[in-house]
Amino acid sequence: MKTIILPLIVLAAAILPSKANEPAKKAPNQPKGNVTFEYRFDDDLQQTADSIARQELWFRDAKFGAFIHFGAYSTLEGEYEGRGNGFRYSEWIQISAQMSSDEYHKVAAKFNPVEFDADEWAKTFKDCGIRYVVITSKHHDGFALFDSMVSDYNIVDYTPFKRDIIKELSEACHKQGMKFGVYYSHAQDWDEPDAPYLNKRCKLSILHPEMPDDFEPDMDRYIMKKSLPQVEELMKNYEIDLIWFDTPVGMNMERATLFSDMVRKYRPDCLINSRLIHRGKGKIEKQYLPLYDYVSIGDKEVPTKKLPLYVESPDSVSSSFGYKTKGNCYYHTEKEMIHRFVNTVCAGGNALINNGPMGNGRLDPEAVRIYSAMGEWLKVNGESIYGTVRNPLDERPEWGDISARKDGKTVYLHIFEWPESGSISVNGLPAEVASAVYLATGEKAGFSQEGSFLKIILPAQPLNEYDTVIKVSLAGSEVSTELAEKAWAKLAGKSVARPEFKFVENKPALPNVLIYGDSISIHYTQRVREKLNGHADVYRLYCNGGDSSSLIPKMTKMHDAMRDENLDAPWTFQWEVIQFNVGLHDLKYLSGKKLDKENGKQVSSLEVYQTNLRDIVAYLKKLAPDAKLIFATTTPVPEGADGRFAGDSVKYNKAALEVLRDYPEIRINDLYGMTKPHQPEWWVQPGNVHYNETGSNAQGDEVVRVIRTVLLEKK
Repeated sequence: MKTIILPLIVLAAAILPSKANEPAKKAPNQPKGNVTFEYRFDDDLQQTADSIARQELWFRDAKFGAFIHFGAYSTLEGEYEGRGNGFRYSEWIQISAQMSSDEYHKVAAKFNPVEFDADEWAKTFKDCGIRYVVITSKHHDGFALFDSMVSDYNIVDYTPFKRDIIKELSEACHKQGMKFGVYYSHAQDWDEPDAPYLNKRCKLSILHPEMPDDFEPDMDRYIMKKSLPQVEELMKNYEIDLIWFDTPVGMNMERATLFSDMVRKYRPDCLINSRLIHRGKGKIEKQYLPLYDYVSIGDKEVPTKKLPLYVESPDSVSSSFGYKTKGNCYYHTEKEMIHRFVNTVCAGGNALINNGPMGNGRLDPEAVRIYSAMGEWLKVNGESIYGTVRNPLDERPEWGDISARKDGKTVYLHIFEWPESGSISVNGLPAEVASAVYLATGEKAGFSQEGSFLKIILPAQPLNEYDTVIKVSLAGSEVSTELAEKAWAKLAGKSVARPEFKFVENKPALPNVLIYGDSISIHYTQRVREKLNGHADVYRLYCNGGDSSSLIPKMTKMHDAMRDENLDAPWTFQWEVIQFNVGLHDLKYLSGKKLDKENGKQVSSLEVYQTNLRDIVAYLKKLAPDAKLIFATTTPVPEGADGRFAGDSVKYNKAALEVLRDYPEIRINDLYGMTKPHQPEWWVQPGNVHYNETGSNAQGDEVVRVIRTVLLEKK
C-alpha cells in the first residue's frame, strides 16, 4: 500500500466533527414523491457570481460533452458468472451480482485494455463535434484509472496494463482543443468498508465478509484515508477543467466543503457539479449553491422546462453507462439522441452524452456511430447549438424547440415533427422578422407575420431527417459596420491611419487570426494579411505590443471596446489562432523613459518575464479557450542597439521556452532562429532592431506558414 498523505489528514481533521461518528448536519435528501422540475428548482435560485464566471470561460458555449464510464467492470459486460444482468447499469455489477471485494479484485487484476488509444479516442470525439470529455477516474467500485499514491488499487499498480489512462486522455483531449474532466465517486466506495453505499441489493457482509459483526462504518475515516487525498492528487497532478462528483450519500455541508475547498485550492477555474452535495433528482437548496458551479440533473433526464440555474444532463447513447452486452440493453436511435440533445440545449443546459468503451480499450462501435450521426448534423446546424442560449419564448413548441443567439437578434427553430398542415407558427417574438433561412441549404423560407405571431410555410418534405433548423433574423440584427469602424477608430487613435492598424470587417465564413506583438510584427502584419487573404481574417492589436506586463491590459482594453452587442455582427472574437510575441520591450534598459544601457534598469528581469508569461498564457486560455496559441520568439538584437544588449534576446527566448515547456499544446514560431542567419542583409541599418522590406516579408511568410499549418490541424 502506498503512503497516505498525512499532512492533509491532519489539516482536514480539524475541520471535520471532533467525534468520528458524531451526527453532522443533515444532508439534502432525495425526495421520494415529487421529482418534478417545478418542485426541485425554485424560481428565485441564482448561482454565485464566481460560478457564473467559471461557466462562461467555456462551459456555457460548449453544449456537447462525452461522458465515459470505463473500468474493470467493462470486461464483464454486465454479467458475472450468470449473475447481475438484470440491473440496467453494467458498472454496478459488483452490487448487482453480489460480488465480494476479493472476487472483484480478481477481475480488476486482469483488466488489460491493450487497445486503448487516447489520441484515437480524442480525435473521434472532436470529429463528432464534442467540446469536452469527462471520464470515470474512480467509480463506486473504488478502482482508480490513474496512478494514485494514496491507494495501489489502481490501473498502474494493480493491473498488467501499467498505464495512467487519466493522464494520457487528458493530454490527448487538450491537444485536440477539448476540455477535460474527471468523474470521481467521493462518497460511495464498495472497496472501503467505512464508505456508505446506496443500493440495498448487496449487504456489507457480502461485500466484506472479513469484517466483524459489530463493525461500525466511519465515513469521515474513509474521506480522510482515501477520498479527499485522491481528489487532491487529481487536482495537483493533472490538468482538470471539470470534476464530476456522484451519489453524495452521507454528504453534508462540512464534508462537501472539504472537497469544494480542495478543488478551489489547486484549480480555481475547475468546474464542480451539484452531485457533490445534491442527488440528481434532489431538490436544489440555496445554502449549498456556493459549493458547486452547475446542476447535474438526473441520469438520462431531459429538462421539460426552462430552469433558473445552468444544468447538464448526464445522458447516454444506451440504457447502461458502462459497456453492456449481457441481459437487457438498448441503444437510442440517432433521431432520439439528437432530439434529447437539442431539447437539453434549448432548455438552457449542456448534454453530457455517455459511451461505455469495451474492456479491450476500444470505443463501442455503436456509440461511435451515434456520435458520428450527431456530428454530421452539427456540421450543418452547429451555429444553432454552440454558444447559444435557451429558448427565449415562454413555451416549447409542439413541433420541436427553439434556441437563440446571446444578442437576442437571432432565433433558431428546430423542427422535429414535420406538420401535415405544411406550416409552423411561433407566437411571442419580440421584434419584426427580417429573414428566415434553412441552415441545411441556405435557401430562404417563406413567412408571414402579424404582430408577434410568425407563420412559416414549409416545403413538402423535411430537409433533415432528424431536425430541420430555420434561422430567423429579427429586424435590427443587420448592424451597420460603420458603428464598429467608429469604435475601432476611437480605440486605435492616430495609428488607425496606418494600414497595419486598419479596421478589418469580419467575414463569418473565415477563421479569425489575431497577431499580438512588438513593432517587428507591425512591419510584417500586412504581408500576413495579403498571404492569408480569403483564407482567414487577420486582426492585430490596435497599437504596439509593449513589454510582457502590458499584454493583458491592452488585450482587455481592446476586447472591452469592441464587445458592445451592436458590434457582434461585423466584429467577432471567436479566435481560431492567436500568435503572440513579447520580449523585445522587456529587455530594454531605461532611466525614467529614456533608453540608457549604462545607468538604466531593465524593464523586466528574467524572473518577472517568466511570471508574466505564465499569466499571459492563463489569460489567453480563458479569453479564447478554443484558440490555438502560437508563441513567436524575439528576433535578434544587433550590437549597438539603443537601450539593449545583443545577447539578451537569447536569454529571454531561453527563459520563455522554459515556461512554455509546461504548455506543449502551444506552438513555437522560432522567428529568432529563422532571422539570425540573415542579420546583415535584413536589418534596416547596423544597430537598429528593425528589418528592411525583404526581411519583414520573409518573417511574414514564416508567420503565414505556421498559421496555415495550425489552421489545417484544427480542421
